[in-house]
Amino acid sequence: MKHFFNLLTTDYIFTFFVFGFVFLFIFFLCSFFLYVYININLKNICKIIVDDEMWYRAPLSPLTFHLLSALPIVFGKEYLNIKFKKLYSKNYYFSLNESELKELINKYPVFFNTQYFILFSGVLFIFFIGIATILSKFL
Repeated sequence: MKHFFNLLTTDYIFTFFVFGFVFLFIFFLCSFFLYVYININLKNICKIIVDDEMWYRAPLSPLTFHLLSALPIVFGKEYLNIKFKKLYSKNYYFSLNESELKELINKYPVFFNTQYFILFSGVLFIFFIGIATILSKFL
């Protein structure tokens, strides 16, 4: 253990790789948590999104999970007035009015916060692995 901490403090490239893979682990851990959270609250989330409690059934397939878990990111961008209707077909776009979006945010803040934390962890993973790779190539 002492050798590991010495390696962390002396080898900066190794340190960046370790931080990168820690954020990758956090990314997968939070993704698993979000999968369980969505499956537990699927009935109520579907009732708000499409007015049909039985629209999806648990357990979700990976594609369906990805579609539902991307809602906070899409609606965050929609909230900032970036329109995705031109970029995506209607099949991948849930049309919610402002009151439904606020209800979803107020009832399921963990859903939104976890998705943003997953996005942040993924960006940090790419950042640290990118820095470590660049340093290992040029140093």
